[in-house]
Amino acid sequence: SDLAFVMLAMLRLKMHRGNTTWYKWADNYEELLDILTQRVEDELQAMSSRALAAASYVLGRARRGTPEFHTVVYGRMMEILDQSSDDSIGCDPPHDDLAQFLYGLAMMGPTRKKEIDTHWLLQWLCNNVSKLSLSDFVAINRHLVSFWGCDRGYLLMLVEKFWCEPNDQNRTPIDSLSKTDIQELTHTYNGMQIRDDEMGRHFMWSLGRRYQQLHTQGMGR
Repeated sequence: SDLAFVMLAMLRLKMHRGNTTWYKWADNYEELLDILTQRVEDELQAMSSRALAAASYVLGRARRGTPEFHTVVYGRMMEILDQSSDDSIGCDPPHDDLAQFLYGLAMMGPTRKKEIDTHWLLQWLCNNVSKLSLSDFVAINRHLVSFWGCDRGYLLMLVEKFWCEPNDQNRTPIDSLSKTDIQELTHTYNGMQIRDDEMGRHFMWSLGRRYQQLHTQGMGR
């Protein structure tokens, strides 16, 4: 729905709050939220991943949504991801919209916890991590944890098989993280209450070392 993109722009331009004598921004935005919710329900099967991610973020910021709504929009995004495994992806691969979609889903009401089965997505992430940017991969896992959609075993596996696994140049993915990535990754593991001794102290030490390197580089500029 084009309405999702319009409302996302309104949100970013802060045209969603406050009323004046000449225009009732907040009141009109609330009406548009109702219309968008209905549009998503009516047009869900025809929506692209980009439109679905925009709608998810807009509705999430407004704390809209019901458990039934969460389930159907999540299911649609998984269908799109599954269908993208063929050669007809186009120039805008749907996995580029996954982080924003999950961020919106995590913010949706009525509660932070979502009763959603994410087993298929976790498997998809394991098989397709190379398609994602590191920042998106970090954000996706952070959002999954935030709505209780992640698995401890999955996160522990990533420590050993991904984050601390060196490549041919003896560099690990941690060596390419930004400061924001490191902070989000730390919140991800803390959010699951995974102890240092469970994931190995080398993981947190590597994150700390990378953060210090970036801090030192910033001071030298």
